[in-house]
Amino acid sequence: VMSTGLQGGTSFMEDYTYHFEKGNDLVLGSHMLEVCPSIAVEEKPILDVQHLGIGGKDDPARLIFNTQTGPAIVASLIDLGDRYRLLVNCIDTVKTPHSLPKLP
Repeated sequence: VMSTGLQGGTSFMEDYTYHFEKGNDLVLGSHMLEVCPSIAVEEKPILDVQHLGIGGKDDPARLIFNTQTGPAIVASLIDLGDRYRLLVNCIDTVKTPHSLPKLP
């Protein structure tokens, strides 16, 4: 629904880790299992079973893919107890600077 009629896709993401370097700040967005392939570069993402290490369950199957680069919008809905706050930011997605095989 969120991307109907628009080029690209939409997905559930979290800020996974930060890279603070003057002039080269980066945020790695990731999520364990709920990432949508509508943002993938590859026509057919890889489906692979990998160890998760939390939850005490069998290792889950997950989609593995790179994302499109270019302008994007991130939005975060925050529960403040008696109200909500919606933060929206325009960002530029970039190619991953190196392989990250151990990340979800």
